[in-house]
Amino acid sequence: MRFIEKNLVTIYGNQGFLDWLISVEPSLRRWTLEHLNNDPGAYLIEIEDQNCQGEAIKKYYGHIFEEELGNHLPSGKWPINRTYELFCEWFSIKYHTCVADMTESEDNNA
Repeated sequence: MRFIEKNLVTIYGNQGFLDWLISVEPSLRRWTLEHLNNDPGAYLIEIEDQNCQGEAIKKYYGHIFEEELGNHLPSGKWPINRTYELFCEWFSIKYHTCVADMTESEDNNA
């Protein structure tokens, strides 16, 4: 096992995102937040000072936003104005500062 020198963030859709998603894709009308967040997106970002959490999200939110939208819709249905404010309204972020790679050992005897 080795620790990765990155932080991990998991992204969870909020009710506003689910409501919007259902409005553009009615076939998802029976979805709940539980369905939406069954397998949340996970992204490695650079290590951040705990007092400054969110700076890396501001840097990468556009890519993360597109990835999250792409998990549910073709790009032609995405909102045109994908702002940081909308991202923060539609998604909750959980930070994980201890990330271990369990598939490798330091002596390569995994």
